[in-house]
Amino acid sequence: FDRVVLKEPGFLSVLKPPKDDDEVGPALLKALPSVGARVPFSCESVPLEKQTRPPDRLTEADCLALMEKHGIGTDASMASHVENVCKRSYARVDGSSRRLRPTDLGVVLCRGY
Repeated sequence: FDRVVLKEPGFLSVLKPPKDDDEVGPALLKALPSVGARVPFSCESVPLEKQTRPPDRLTEADCLALMEKHGIGTDASMASHVENVCKRSYARVDGSSRRLRPTDLGVVLCRGY
């Protein structure tokens, strides 16, 4: 075996290979269970995967702060930029949370279709 850098542990996080580098290949094959067609297989433990969530939508205030941070527009024009985005139906403002939610047109525009 050539020297290999492990990027993701995959099944090795469950099946621990021996520490001796020279014996990893043959020892690993011996440690794997032989499973054939229609042979019941029991799994004793499965590592739980963490569920991730996308970040919250930006509020109008968050959007204005990011525009200021990145030098987009002037103090007088930033609010009108957000207003124009809503007028052109690229996004809409959700009720009391004041979060900007993209419309289908806004999503398609950002994806470049």
